[in-house]
Amino acid sequence: MTLMSARNLSKVFGHGETSVRALDDISLDISSGEAIGITGASGAGKSTLLHILSTLDTPTGGQVIYKGSDLFDYNRTERARLRRREFGFVFQFYNLVPVLTVEENISLPVLIDGKKPNSDYIDKLINLLGLESKRRTLPHKLSGGQQQRVAIGRALAAKPSIVFADEPTGNLDSNTTKEIVQVFLETASEFQLTLVIVTHDSYVASHCQRIVEIQDGNIISSGEDYGN
Repeated sequence: MTLMSARNLSKVFGHGETSVRALDDISLDISSGEAIGITGASGAGKSTLLHILSTLDTPTGGQVIYKGSDLFDYNRTERARLRRREFGFVFQFYNLVPVLTVEENISLPVLIDGKKPNSDYIDKLINLLGLESKRRTLPHKLSGGQQQRVAIGRALAAKPSIVFADEPTGNLDSNTTKEIVQVFLETASEFQLTLVIVTHDSYVASHCQRIVEIQDGNIISSGEDYGN
């Protein structure tokens, strides 16, 4: 079942002779429960596409249809509420709050939304991520891999439908990358999440169900299935 669709998305930065077309009439369907890897050279438009799909940025033209509605018919407040409640985010840099513990960092999105975290669900997340012994530890005492596990937990805290990840292993060594990919995909499978992952890393891409390759703002391949 299609969960999200991009329709004729374009994105132009700047004006006149200095303008840059980052996306050029892109259309893409994302099915519920699938893991998509978005690949391409630096500057191809990968992150721009992810930012627009997740409403962190707005398109110059086109639509993003999510659960039957064009997200850019929503006002900024409505889009912010949607991001808090239905989208999760994981980035290359962990962006953890340094004065909060592992458990507090994971619970933060729910608290920001004015809700009380479900303690049983947070406990399950912490256990799945292998962070039980680090529950009350501050970020500066964690390894890079452990910090990214916390970031994944934070992305899942509000029980989102989709998690958007922009180079989630870009700051990790190869062994830690393998560990994080396994944890990420296992956790997503456990909670039946849809994943949209921007990555330069062929190892990360090879563990996605479908590869979308972008070149010069255009999708040049969108159906390669690695069968994982």
